[in-house]
Amino acid sequence: MIRIMLADDHKILTESMKLLLEKTAEVLVANISHTAEDAIKAYSDVKPDVVLMDIHFFDEKNRTSLMNGIECTNRLKALNPEVKVLILTSEVSSDFLSQIIAVADGYVVKDASIDELINAIKCCHNGMKIFDSTALSRVLTPQREKLKDELEEKIKRLTEKEIAIVNFLAKGLTCKEIAEKYDSTEGYIRNILMNLYDKLDIESRKSTALVGFAARNGILTN
Repeated sequence: MIRIMLADDHKILTESMKLLLEKTAEVLVANISHTAEDAIKAYSDVKPDVVLMDIHFFDEKNRTSLMNGIECTNRLKALNPEVKVLILTSEVSSDFLSQIIAVADGYVVKDASIDELINAIKCCHNGMKIFDSTALSRVLTPQREKLKDELEEKIKRLTEKEIAIVNFLAKGLTCKEIAEKYDSTEGYIRNILMNLYDKLDIESRKSTALVGFAARNGILTN
């Protein structure tokens, strides 16, 4: 039996979900909280296996927005990093999805069937991340494009000397041999290489890492 907490400001929806979920005899709704603050207060006492969390909470009486499900999830994770949180939402914009992916264990859209919801709860309880592949692609593709653009910009900023030194390394020359070509010191060449590692965000300080990066990104010449 999976014990869950429902955190959603729609009272009719949560009562209906409770009835439908508990009909399966696989899920027990241990708590229903209608605000994020109430969910945080109840969590330590309830200790649910999975929290089913709405994104938007609204105070009908005062007509104001309350703490949202993203922040609530962060607070719950601070209380217990192992807590499993499934976001239940109709919000599928890239901005919200990127935030959900960063903090939650998955999400379920509100028009999902009860069988789909139960399956998602079971998967989440078993440690699986529940994210729609199409939605993930919509979020991650722009991020990958941004990283690609940033990398291209870094490569464009390399000087002719820096590119030449990398190519000498690729041909097997030592720092001492490269220094002789520029009538400079070995230390001067090593400083250029250290700056290159930083410029290109290469963590390893081995020449093979730099040469490998150069080969993958078209920096090497014939």
